[in-house]
Amino acid sequence: LFVMLTICLDGSGKDGDPSARFVTLAGFAAEEEGWKWLDSKWNQVLAKHPKKPQYLHMVEASSLRKGFKGWTEDEVVVLVTELCLLTAEIHRGCLFQGFRFTMDNGAHRRWKAIGDLDPIPKNVAIGMFHRAATWYIKTLPKDQIVKPLVLLFDKDEPYINVVENEWKIGNRARDFPWWGMINSISPVNMRAVPGVQAADMLAWSINRVRSYGSADW
Repeated sequence: LFVMLTICLDGSGKDGDPSARFVTLAGFAAEEEGWKWLDSKWNQVLAKHPKKPQYLHMVEASSLRKGFKGWTEDEVVVLVTELCLLTAEIHRGCLFQGFRFTMDNGAHRRWKAIGDLDPIPKNVAIGMFHRAATWYIKTLPKDQIVKPLVLLFDKDEPYINVVENEWKIGNRARDFPWWGMINSISPVNMRAVPGVQAADMLAWSINRVRSYGSADW
């Protein structure tokens, strides 16, 4: 049960992988009412699908393996389309917003060879959280108190360590006051948290479109 503004995050692409053209960290933010709605609707979509999937993980679904072994591509497309529509529907009735921050792996490597650049994970983590915090502050009515933020990452997501480290540093630095808005950063099993599955869907989709164009898959 989410009692604060909770941001569910997941990434796609690895900066150390030469085959990964882009690295994206994506997330969705909502208050308790929004997450209750999404959790319920997300699980309903999974339950009514003929294949009865227990979760969505785009790497598995797009390659038809692990939890999606024996599926057809059309069956995956139907599932992903219905889940995508949920993220658009919820936006009309609740405080709910998606974010993403993407970096070009190749461009970063070229610029790093001639200049002093922070690692991609640090750039992506800071950029992503800055977008989320800025949106939240600008969205709230002037008379409403800013609620502490809860950040949830998939337990296997390497960015959790990067964000947690920046949070600890940022809490001590007056130049970056938005880090003080975070109440906690926690790992979760993404298969049990629809919000993290939605973040995975967004991150994977952004990288796929950037890499292969909108006509792919």
